[in-house]
Amino acid sequence: MTNDPKKIEIVPAILPKSYDDMRALLSLISDVVPVVQIDVIDGVYAPNKTWPYKGDQSFERIVAGDEGMPFWDTVEFEFDLMVTSPAEEVVRYVAAGAARMVIHEHSPHALGALEALRALRAEGSFNGEIGIAIRVDATVADLDPFEAQFEYVQIMGIDRIGFQGQQFDERAFSLIKEVRAQYPHISIQVDGGVTVERAGALVRAGANRLIAGSAIFSSTNPERAYAQLLRAATLQ
Repeated sequence: MTNDPKKIEIVPAILPKSYDDMRALLSLISDVVPVVQIDVIDGVYAPNKTWPYKGDQSFERIVAGDEGMPFWDTVEFEFDLMVTSPAEEVVRYVAAGAARMVIHEHSPHALGALEALRALRAEGSFNGEIGIAIRVDATVADLDPFEAQFEYVQIMGIDRIGFQGQQFDERAFSLIKEVRAQYPHISIQVDGGVTVERAGALVRAGANRLIAGSAIFSSTNPERAYAQLLRAATLQ
């Protein structure tokens, strides 16, 4: 595990429509990025629905070990689980090769999902990082029920989760500062509304990981967009 709150990271985020869509988007950035977030949504926790919850059997083959995630040999994967039963699902994403896992505190049985990940780590089948996501209208007190169960916090920068290209919610700035004051030694990442123009301010507020979807993949040159975000975030 690596969790350095001083290390600035830009993490591209993919909302995959299918395995082929995920592979195509990864092919645009796989040569330059070490970690990619895969947003998986079951269509219940949030109204959008992504791979692998659209009847695509590729995920079952990955879980069984018959197939790998695309570009698995060069890219590590963070799975952001926007699902209604995360405690039941985490073992499958661990089997798929998760290097990081994000559980949303609003999910039913979120604490059980975190405990399941820690149990998988104890038995040696998972050695990645465990994160918890909180909504932009949360407070740092919303993390209290999960104390000692997570290693990093993901703050949603948008009000409506599960969709890319939305307007940034300014309330995220104060939440970042609040979480950083309470947890000075962990990584804090912001997901939603990340742009080149906003990257520096997010880092100054206390974030060290910026999750970027449309800012990268809506660009005509995703590799250059990634580099521009990283430069904007690190030039403080």
